[in-house]
Amino acid sequence: PQTVVTDSNGAPLYTLGSSETDGLLASDDPVARHRNMIRMLQGKVVNRYLYGMHRLELLKKTKLLGSYVKADSVLASELALCGRLREVDDALNYFRLLDNPGKLSFSLQNYLDPSLRGRLKVSLSFRRSYLEFFLAACRSPLHPASKARALPSCFLPVVYRVTRGQAF
Repeated sequence: PQTVVTDSNGAPLYTLGSSETDGLLASDDPVARHRNMIRMLQGKVVNRYLYGMHRLELLKKTKLLGSYVKADSVLASELALCGRLREVDDALNYFRLLDNPGKLSFSLQNYLDPSLRGRLKVSLSFRRSYLEFFLAACRSPLHPASKARALPSCFLPVVYRVTRGQAF
């Protein structure tokens, strides 16, 4: 679905639309869907691919949402491994940008698990998400050869952060 991104006062700034995907998530190849989903999620503030309706049978094949930063991205990539995804063209989501986006990871982690406070804990939470991308591919219902093809995509988030000089 489309996501309307607003400023801190609620005024619309821009809309993220389904034209960005151009059918990349409807591919018949689960490995291609997985790779495309992970690529599309890199550098995004909002994971609009997770919001919507999903079949219960599909969700039961996943680990669902964890309590760490980027858990929504891991779930979205796992859903891409389990089945073809179709997007709704309507604006169904609204995402408000904060005045100080640098604090987003810290406030999000405090929301997810208040016992994990501080810069080191947030860093560990990001690292947990890297591991979970890998585990999601391993527990997918794919044939072992397809799982092996999916594993290199699991390292794209690490490569993305390292090539931009961000902490691993």
